[in-house]
Amino acid sequence: IEMTVAPIRNPTFVVLSDGSIRNTYDVRLLNKQGEDRPFKITVIGDEPLQVTMESVEGDTVIVPADSTFLQRVYVVAPADSDAAASERVDIRLWVEDVTNGERVYKDTIFNGKDN
Repeated sequence: IEMTVAPIRNPTFVVLSDGSIRNTYDVRLLNKQGEDRPFKITVIGDEPLQVTMESVEGDTVIVPADSTFLQRVYVVAPADSDAAASERVDIRLWVEDVTNGERVYKDTIFNGKDN
């Protein structure tokens, strides 16, 4: 697995109707295997953050064999969290090959309301 993470900067964040803060990222995944593979995307941070993906139910995408796949990922911080109120918070996006357990990560920034 290889991956890149590109935060979407316009806008840097969106305030949802419940007051939570959403950041958007383009995650590019490279499947070097000769077969389609399920890749699970998760986030780790000091705050309780939630990951959702555009056009995908759940937290797993199927990446075609020997190809690169671009997935839009949304990370949401609850309205009352430090991440939502802070200018910036460090987060780590993880991708795991569900078939063999191989994992990789990229560190990035979550932008809050104080940005």
